[in-house]
Amino acid sequence: MIKLLCLDIDGTILNSRKELTEGIKNAVDYAKGQGVKVFLASGRSLPGLKDILEELDITGNCICMSGALILAGGKEIERNGLDGKHLDILVDCAQKYDSQLFLTGMDFNLTNRELLGHLADEVGKGSLRGDYIIRTDWRSFRDEVARYRAQVLKAAMKQTEEDNFRKMKEELLSLGLFHVVKSDTNFVDINPVGCNKGKAVETLARYYGFGMENVMCIGDNENDVEMVGRAGYGVAMGNAEECVRKVARYVTESNDEDGAAKAVFRLIGKGE
Repeated sequence: MIKLLCLDIDGTILNSRKELTEGIKNAVDYAKGQGVKVFLASGRSLPGLKDILEELDITGNCICMSGALILAGGKEIERNGLDGKHLDILVDCAQKYDSQLFLTGMDFNLTNRELLGHLADEVGKGSLRGDYIIRTDWRSFRDEVARYRAQVLKAAMKQTEEDNFRKMKEELLSLGLFHVVKSDTNFVDINPVGCNKGKAVETLARYYGFGMENVMCIGDNENDVEMVGRAGYGVAMGNAEECVRKVARYVTESNDEDGAAKAVFRLIGKGE
């Protein structure tokens, strides 16, 4: 029986136009009516989740920044940040590969380049937090990193050159210090090793006294692999990356076909 439902956002409960449909709102209401605890599980920071949490009436129930911060009913359950050694390595790596680095804390975003493309659009529309500290020369950027050294919870790196993207990701993984996963085109999310959505879901289940066999997780991208693979009811979206499909127990329709909502209605309360 499903007692905990964890939902990814982008590519899962939001369609390709970044819209939250009535279908997913109805599905979340249905799940809550069945006594299921509903959480968002996202690479986004807390301010980037606020509007969606409120719209779904699950304020304070979230796994933020790919597991760096876990809140239940607004109460902080666990926090897993990046330390000074991590940050030094990430800044060096970003400079080596001429990449854009994003460092995120509870109330700030620090980056070394201006926001362009869809990021600028999303900030302009209010879909992403707009409190960016931008330092475009490396000396100033390193000074800001030193200033926020003890407050960084998650990093992300953008690299548009495919060969450099691959090399950068492989180099970070080879160090054994980071959990590094592709989160969007040209982006990787970076957390301390052992910090990921799957581990965060396990922490939540343990907090409530549930087993993972009572957990349903729905996702689409590489940063959802652990939570979908560990859940008793792991669901891959129809538009999911192959790595998510491989670990999923179920595959639903795409995000433009209300696949997450359909999976909730099919599986919640039915058991097996």
